[in-house]
Amino acid sequence: MSGRSFQPKIKKSIVQFTSKGMTMEKPLLFSPAAEAFSDFTMTSGLPDSVAQYLGRNETVKRYNRILEMLVTHEPLTDILHALVHLIEDAEPTTTASILLLSEDKEHLIAGAAPNLPKFYNEAIHGVAIGLGVGSCGTAAFLGERVIVEDIATHPYWSDFKALALEAGLKACWSEPILNSEGQVLGTFAMYYGEPRTPNDSDLQLILEAARLAGLAIERTNDHKQQKTSNSIFDHLPYAIAIMDQNLQILSTNPAFEQITGYTEDEVVSLEPFMLMDANKTSDIYRYELSQLDEFDTYQEELINQKKGGSSYYLQQTVSILRDEEGDISRFIWLFDDISERKQAEKLIEYQANFDLLTGLPNRNNLQRNISNCIRAYDAKKTPFALMIINLDYFKEVNDSLGHQMGDEILKQVAERLQKLERKGSKAVSLGGDEFAILISEFYDCDELIDLATKVGASLSESYNQEHHNSISYITASIGISQFPKDGETIEDLFSSADQAMYAAKDSGRDCYSFYTQGLKEQAELKARIHRDLIVAIANDELDLFYQPILNFETSEVDKVECLIRWFHPELGFIPPDQFIPIAEKSGLIAELGEWIRDQACKQAKITSDAGFKVRFSVNVSTLEFWTGDLLQSFMNALCKYDLTADVLTLEITESLFMKNQQEIIQILGSLRTLGIRISIDDFGTGYSSLAYLGTFPLDELKIDRSFVDGIEAEERKQALVDTMIVLSQKLGMKVVAEGIETKHQLDMLKSKGCDYMQGYYFAKPMNAQDFMAFLQSHQVQ
Repeated sequence: MSGRSFQPKIKKSIVQFTSKGMTMEKPLLFSPAAEAFSDFTMTSGLPDSVAQYLGRNETVKRYNRILEMLVTHEPLTDILHALVHLIEDAEPTTTASILLLSEDKEHLIAGAAPNLPKFYNEAIHGVAIGLGVGSCGTAAFLGERVIVEDIATHPYWSDFKALALEAGLKACWSEPILNSEGQVLGTFAMYYGEPRTPNDSDLQLILEAARLAGLAIERTNDHKQQKTSNSIFDHLPYAIAIMDQNLQILSTNPAFEQITGYTEDEVVSLEPFMLMDANKTSDIYRYELSQLDEFDTYQEELINQKKGGSSYYLQQTVSILRDEEGDISRFIWLFDDISERKQAEKLIEYQANFDLLTGLPNRNNLQRNISNCIRAYDAKKTPFALMIINLDYFKEVNDSLGHQMGDEILKQVAERLQKLERKGSKAVSLGGDEFAILISEFYDCDELIDLATKVGASLSESYNQEHHNSISYITASIGISQFPKDGETIEDLFSSADQAMYAAKDSGRDCYSFYTQGLKEQAELKARIHRDLIVAIANDELDLFYQPILNFETSEVDKVECLIRWFHPELGFIPPDQFIPIAEKSGLIAELGEWIRDQACKQAKITSDAGFKVRFSVNVSTLEFWTGDLLQSFMNALCKYDLTADVLTLEITESLFMKNQQEIIQILGSLRTLGIRISIDDFGTGYSSLAYLGTFPLDELKIDRSFVDGIEAEERKQALVDTMIVLSQKLGMKVVAEGIETKHQLDMLKSKGCDYMQGYYFAKPMNAQDFMAFLQSHQVQ
C-alpha cells in the first residue's frame, strides 16, 4: 500500500551568531526545534517515566550525555545510538530501534538499532511505509502509535512474521517520531522476546523516547541547515549586506569586501546610500526602499563607488524579511559588479550601429535614421535624400595590394566623407567599398549635384599608402534617390539609390546618377528576366547556336564556338549580354554553364557520329571557377556522351587572372591534362599583361573583333595585330581572329599568318540543324 507524504513546515526567521566580538544576524530558514529543545531541557527536567526505571547513576549520566550531545551538535547517528542505549538501560528486557523516514517520505531507513540482528536490520532497511507493514511501517503511515502484543498472530506482521521470529522478536511497540509541527520523521520501536502488553509507564517511556529522538533529528537538521546557510552566505559570489529596520548595515559577507573594498567592520552601522555614487541621494534611496512595503523586493542597475572613489556598475536586489506578525525585521541587500557586462553591452551596441574599420555609422544606424526622417516627413512634409557611393576599381586594389592596404584606403575614404558633411548630412559605411550619405534636410537638385560633385572629386584624389606609391585610379559611382518621390519606404529608397548607382557604373563610372522612371523600368525588367530565366533553364527553353571557325589554309571548319541564345515567348530575343550578367549576379550561372556544356557535348556527339571532326569551343564565366567543381562538370558531360576531351576548347577571359592565380593555374592545368584546349578570348581589351601568356597554360589566343574592325585603314591596329600574332606563335599558341566581315580583312589577316578565322563573312551563329547543313557543304567528311 502506498504511504503518505509528510512535508515539514518551514518558516522564515533570524538566528543570532557571534563574530568578532559582536552579535550579528543572518537570515535562515529553520523549524522551531531550538525553541522546543529549550523548553524540553530547561522546564521538563528528567521525565518521570524514565526516572522510575533508574536504578543506577550510569543511566542518569547517559541521559545527561544525550542532552550535552544535542547542545554541542554531535552527529545524529551518535545521538540516536546513545538514546537507544539509554532506553535499553532503563528497560533491560527491551531491544530498541530507531528508523528514519526517507527523503521521499515513502520509506523507512536504518537509524539506530545496535542490538537487533544484522540480517534483520538489513532486511527492513528501505521498507515502504503503509498500512500493515509491521508495527513501524504502519505507525509511520498513520502517524499514530501501533502496539503489537504478539507478532505471530497480528495481521500487520503477516508479511514479516517469519523474519521477526527468526530474530527472536515476538512483540513490537512502535511510536511515530514527530517534529514540532506534528509531521513524521521516523519511528521509535521497542521489541520483546515474549508476547507482552504495555502498561502506562511503558507507554510513557516510549513516548518520551520518541519525543527526545524527534528533537535530536529536528535540531540536527536545523544545525545542518544553519551551516548550509552560513556557508552560502560566506561563499556566495554576490555581495550581501543585512540591514536593520533603520537601514543600518548589520553584517556583510566576504564578497562584499571583494567587490566594494570595504571590510565588514568599516560598514557596520552605516547606511548603504553612504556608499553610493553622488547621483544616488539618500532621499531617492529611502524613497525607493519605501516602495518595498508593497512589493517586498525590487531590482535596479546603478553606479556605485568602491573604497578609494572608483566607480563601477552595480546590479542590486533589495528584499524584505518579515516577522510572524508581518512587520519588517530586516532588509537584505544583494548586489554584483556588472561593469564588464555593461562594457560588453556598450561594445555590442557600438558594433551594432557603427562600422569597426572606419568608425562611421553602419547600415542599421542608417535605417534607423531614415525611419526617423520618414516620421519627421509625416509631421513637417520635409523631403530628404539618400546618396549611395560605390568605389570604382577598389576590388583591383584589394587583389593587387592586399586587404591591409584596401582597409587603409577605406579609412581615408571615411575621413574625406566626414570632412564633406554639412548641416543635415551624415556619412555612413554600408560595408566593404560601399558608403552612403543621408541628407536629412531638404536639398534641391542643384545642391545635391554640388554635393555629389564634391564627393566624386574628393574620392578620386590620390590615396597615400605606406611603403607604396600613392594610388590615384580609384573613383566613385554615385546614385541619388529622394523621398518620397523615389520611394516611400526604406527598402524602396535604398533600391532606387542602388539602381541609380549602377546606372552611373554603366555610364562609365566616376559620375553620379539620379533615380529615374527609366531605371525603375530597367529594374523591373531585370527582375522578370531573372524569374523567367529560372523557368527557362528548368524547362529547357534555351538554345545553343554554333558559329564556325575556319582554318586559313584549308578553309575547312576545324572549330565551332557555342553561343547561347534565348528566345523569350513574350519578350522575344534576349541578348546574352543582357541575361548572362543577371545569371552571374543571382548565382544561376553555374546551372546555366552546366546546361551549355551538356548541349555542346550532345551536339559534338552528333557531329562526330556523322563523320565530322570538329572541336567545340565553350565559354566559361569567371564565377564558375569559384562556385563549383568545374573539372568534374566537364568530365561528367564528356562521359555522358562518351567523348574524348580533345573535342572541347575552353574559352576564358583575362579577368579570370586577376586573383588566386595559383589556383587558376592548377584548375586550367588539370583541364589541359584531360585533353581540353585552353583559349584566351578578347585578348587586348581587358587588363592585358604579357605575363599572363607566359604564366598560364594557354593553347590559343583570340584577337578581339575591336582590333579587326577597321584594320584596313588603321596602321596602329595592324601593328598591334602583327605583334599579337608573332608573340603567340613564338609561345606555341594558335591565333584566331574573330569579327571578320570583309574579304579585305580576311586577306590582310591571312597574310599576317593568322591560323583561324571567325566572323559574319563566313557564317553567322546558327542552330544545330543549319550548322549540320553548313558542315555538309564546307567540310570533307
